Amino acid sequence: MGYMDKPMIRIGNTFPAQGWNQALDNGEGNWEIVEVSGGAYKAQSVQLVSSDYFSGTGNMTKVFDEEMHGVAIFNASESRMTFTIDGVTRPVFEQIFKKPFKSMSIVASGEWFIDVLQQYGASAAVVITPPIDVTAPENVTGLEFMGVTETTVTLQWVPSVSPDTVGYDVYRGQTLIGSVAGTSYNVTNLTQNTQYTFYVKARDEAGNVAIGTSIVVTTVATPVDSTPPLQITQLVLGVPTSTSIPLSWKLSSSTDVAVQECAYSTDGNNFNIVTNSIGATASSYTVSGLTPATKYTLRVVAIDGSGNRSIATTIQATTANVVDTTSPVNVTNLTATNPTETTVTLTWIASVSSDIASYDIFQGSTFLTNVTGTSYEVTGLTASTQYIFTVKAKDLAGNVANGTSMTATTQTPSGGVGHISDASLLYFS
Repeated sequence: MGYMDKPMIRIGNTFPAQGWNQALDNGEGNWEIVEVSGGAYKAQSVQLVSSDYFSGTGNMTKVFDEEMHGVAIFNASESRMTFTIDGVTRPVFEQIFKKPFKSMSIVASGEWFIDVLQQYGASAAVVITPPIDVTAPENVTGLEFMGVTETTVTLQWVPSVSPDTVGYDVYRGQTLIGSVAGTSYNVTNLTQNTQYTFYVKARDEAGNVAIGTSIVVTTVATPVDSTPPLQITQLVLGVPTSTSIPLSWKLSSSTDVAVQECAYSTDGNNFNIVTNSIGATASSYTVSGLTPATKYTLRVVAIDGSGNRSIATTIQATTANVVDTTSPVNVTNLTATNPTETTVTLTWIASVSSDIASYDIFQGSTFLTNVTGTSYEVTGLTASTQYIFTVKAKDLAGNVANGTSMTATTQTPSGGVGHISDASLLYFS
């Protein structure tokens, strides 16, 4: 049965493209597919001689007596099925059509149906292949920018007049940053106060790309902030200790405060910065490491993200005095030397306490004197008499040690029988 020439209809987005000769579709699958590449096509007249129909299940290999010109295969199950013609294997899910062949094989686990077409005369279809498209589309026009910020810009343009244009590639310098089908593109992640060159290049169906239209854009510079934040208010003292002063305050009402700084001074002019990293929402801080009984001027400042400083808020406070109630360590090696009938010299090793002010000297329970050195000559004694002497260390706070004591005896008058004891042997503490 013969057919007149009919136009070919392109099928889907397959590669290579396929054309469907609608004239051969009789509703029973007896139609043909030929490989095409685009453009307008038509099939020459074709006569159908016979249709070799068969079906089966599982694997199959078939050799034909003469050259076949097309095959329609249907996979009746959900299992995978492949067919091989001329050494090329493909999976089967629906009707497949090939060039002329004389043998084919099938690998399947389910049921399948095959309709092999035998033709004569002209080829099954003659495709008129158009020339390969190597012509780039026309450039876009009217490229402009809008909405420039420190980090973004929007590009827009008039589309290319080439009818086969399918999209536009956007470049920042030589770097492709995006592709769109429309006529605008929002560029992001830019650097403030920086000049950029952007290109928009039209792209056609064949993949040809235009030279491109360019535009130069400079992003906005971030404004310089020179306005200091508002002053911190209501700076209040906590209860000072001998080494610390607690502070609290009302935050600056400025919204751009990044950190707060705290400093102190002992003369009201020269400040030592304690910290400049107090959080923007913190409203208290304790200044520590101070000296007891010392007057301080304390300062708190708000600092914004640009480094601008608010007017300082200050307050004065005095650290508490340290009450020393600890007795110093006793002297050691208390000895009596150079005894006479009425005198004896006491010597000792100083107390190891660092805050020693002086030493109290006792004869028995009687206070004799207070000295700052480590020796004292006791006078007005009686010959041949035994005495107990005590030395007590005293610190700057007036605390007095228990004391170190020793016993010594004065010399006997000339011609007498008395003698002085070895003072060093009579030492005790």
